[in-house]
Amino acid sequence: MKLEIKRIILLINIISFLIAVPFLIFYAEGKKIIFPKNKIIYTGGIYIQSPQKNLSIFLNNKKIGSINILKSSFFYNQLEPKNYLLTIKKNGFLPVNLDIQINKGFVNNYFDVLLLKNNPKFFPLKENVDKILDIRYYNNKTLIYTLENDEYNLYLVSNNSLSEIANSKNYFLVRAAHFNDFQNSLILEFNLQPQKYFFQLINLQNENIKENINFNLPFNPDIIFSYPYLNYEIFYLYNKKLIKYNLKSKEKIEIANNVISFFPDQEKIFYLTDNGFLVELNIYNNSKGILNNKPFFNIKNKNFSIINLEDKNFIFSKDGIFLIENGEITKIFKGADNFIISPNKKRIIFNFNNELYCLQKKYNNNSQFEFIFLDRSSTHSFNFFWVSNNNFILIKENILKLFYLNEIEKIYFCTSYFIVPEKILFYNSQDKTLYLNNNKKILKSEAIF
Repeated sequence: MKLEIKRIILLINIISFLIAVPFLIFYAEGKKIIFPKNKIIYTGGIYIQSPQKNLSIFLNNKKIGSINILKSSFFYNQLEPKNYLLTIKKNGFLPVNLDIQINKGFVNNYFDVLLLKNNPKFFPLKENVDKILDIRYYNNKTLIYTLENDEYNLYLVSNNSLSEIANSKNYFLVRAAHFNDFQNSLILEFNLQPQKYFFQLINLQNENIKENINFNLPFNPDIIFSYPYLNYEIFYLYNKKLIKYNLKSKEKIEIANNVISFFPDQEKIFYLTDNGFLVELNIYNNSKGILNNKPFFNIKNKNFSIINLEDKNFIFSKDGIFLIENGEITKIFKGADNFIISPNKKRIIFNFNNELYCLQKKYNNNSQFEFIFLDRSSTHSFNFFWVSNNNFILIKENILKLFYLNEIEKIYFCTSYFIVPEKILFYNSQDKTLYLNNNKKILKSEAIF
């Protein structure tokens, strides 16, 4: 190649580089040149992540990208600072529409975005069921607890059919039995008349392996609880004495006296004394600690829960939500009827009377918490279930709503909804389905996410 040609190519490359450098610098700094105004502006961007596939992403009704089987996120920058309509679509699903504001020098983050199935189909599971009492999940198995003709039944869901693994045909239950996970077993507690308790332990690896244990008391305890983390041990309260009882060895140990109520939490038990002190007891080494310096008499209802959220302990009761900190118990909200904790244990959704709230730590603040109002119902009837760390569904007044919570972008609102039969009761997080109890039938939906 002639020397003159080499010089021309070198000169062209130098000129191209000099022209490109300002644009590259502008791009790296989030700047953009607006033609034909010849104006330089700072830009922003959006980042979207979703576990769902085949999503189409639009800004102001113009498609800008997608999330597919090869990638679970999408990034788009060089956006002028202004308001946009962000729309996320998927065939057969309800779209998500977000009114967003792009600010210069910032990227808006939308993690864990979900779209809701449009009008999911339902399939019959069982007839002649008066009521679904509960649904639980153990070892990747779904269990449904029902009431049928004054009998309590426990079913295992398998291949869209039900198989019975326990029933109360021979037992009179004065309250709904509950069941807890004993390692690889399931415990059913039946309360018989009078002062008799019957426990049935079922091996979850083989539902045909069952063990029956009778437990008789000469009295009706104030509170009885089958502890889910210790084999064969139960706790009950009678005459202000908190007792631990081993169903196998029949050993009875008095843990504390002057107790008016207690709440078990994994390896701990919290109990409230009649002189107003809240005590934390480690059931493995019996170490105790008093959580409040001054007597506390604000809980009139004996039922309460102690919830740890972001390393802070809260008391949840109908009489109030209280923060336990530095020996003080402070009322921070008027009360809670029902609540659920997010999978990552960073948020609590709860209702009080006819209103629904979220309790969470303030973003970029390690010490303060905030209450976010979400919705209200005219009937005081709520059913709500976590779908993921950032999404939950609310069922009220035969409407199912999907809420998206994003503390970074300050988004807390319903993204989509559809009409459901009034009797829908449960969401199964394991297979992402709904369970419907209507006209004495159990119906199961297809996956809604």
